[in-house]
Amino acid sequence: MLRHPFEGVPPTRRVGFWLACAAATVAVMLVFNLTGTPTITPAAPQGIVSLQLAGSAEAANRILASWDSAARLRAAFGLGLDFLFPLLYAATIGSACVWAAGAFRLVWPGLAVGGVLLAWEMWLAALFDYLENMALTAILFGGVQPPLPEVARALALLKFCLIGVALVYVALGAILRAMRLIMRR
Repeated sequence: MLRHPFEGVPPTRRVGFWLACAAATVAVMLVFNLTGTPTITPAAPQGIVSLQLAGSAEAANRILASWDSAARLRAAFGLGLDFLFPLLYAATIGSACVWAAGAFRLVWPGLAVGGVLLAWEMWLAALFDYLENMALTAILFGGVQPPLPEVARALALLKFCLIGVALVYVALGAILRAMRLIMRR
């Protein structure tokens, strides 16, 4: 049977562990939002995310050309911070997947295994994020060299897909738990 280390966290401590991870994740997201504003330009309407998804040397060059030195400095800061962020979101979403798997275990055991697998896949998403960050750092400090924008985009899309599937799974697990609570009352 597929197991995840988060399942080893005692049930009495799981909520506290998740809350600590979630709080740290949200705090880093807030710092991204507060510091990333200078990277939002007409060429980069989503700031650094626009560079992640540029997908071509031409698009990446347009984004970089739209950033002044302050925006580039903020982008560099954001990339540095983004070397911490994957650890936080992988732990937050991964532990939530394990929690949701517990909700599915009694009803659909196959979906419970899927949740544990998704928890493991959050570390794969984090790996994709780190590789993407290396490509973006090379672009920001070394210039746009194909295939770096294409690689960064592919890794970003893989990361976002894994995270999206995991978040849908967690939401379904939360709905199932809520329905169980309502039915018990």
